[in-house]
Amino acid sequence: MCSMKFLAVLIVFFLTEPCLFSQDNIFTSLQSQDSNQGKVTIYQDRNATRLILKNIELNRQEKSIQGYRIQIYSGTGNNARNEARQIQSKFMSFYPGISAYMIYQEPYFKIRIGDFRNKSEGLRVKKQIQNDFPDCYFVFENNMNLPRL
Repeated sequence: MCSMKFLAVLIVFFLTEPCLFSQDNIFTSLQSQDSNQGKVTIYQDRNATRLILKNIELNRQEKSIQGYRIQIYSGTGNNARNEARQIQSKFMSFYPGISAYMIYQEPYFKIRIGDFRNKSEGLRVKKQIQNDFPDCYFVFENNMNLPRL
């Protein structure tokens, strides 16, 4: 039972380790023989290999995950783009550790900030920034950038 858990952890590690993806694929990498190392032979169904490689490819393409952002500006009109840029610059100078994004949803220019994994993180930051940005609206469910490792 313990060896099955170890094997599962090992498989997950190899599937999520980005440096292994630079090879042709994980299976070729594991089976390559180096004179200073042992040899690994993998016995498995070809369909399993195809599914794993397809999963790896889909994960490479994914650039965002579901998360939350706080909207601190929404404006329309002739000056809205410039106002949005000014708000974005002001926010970035006050809070350099939090990302700020300009979004255009016709006819509105919006500034949304943060890459929060859950709503409570967003609400906590919203409370912190409300004095500096009183037009801080809502915490929106939004695609967010993947966290840096």
